[in-house]
Amino acid sequence: MGLPCMQCNESFSTRHTFESAVYDEGVYYFCGIECMEMWMSANAQEIEREKQQ
Repeated sequence: MGLPCMQCNESFSTRHTFESAVYDEGVYYFCGIECMEMWMSANAQEIEREKQQ
């Protein structure tokens, strides 16, 4: 069973190292730090707006 990366949508095994980010609306999983950083930079403004509401 694999989890889909939020950035590249590739499935990866939880047996390998992966990254996760937790926000009020849920937990997001990424296949690596590079995908997590790209997703965070693309979604940072939206996340900040949701935190302020």
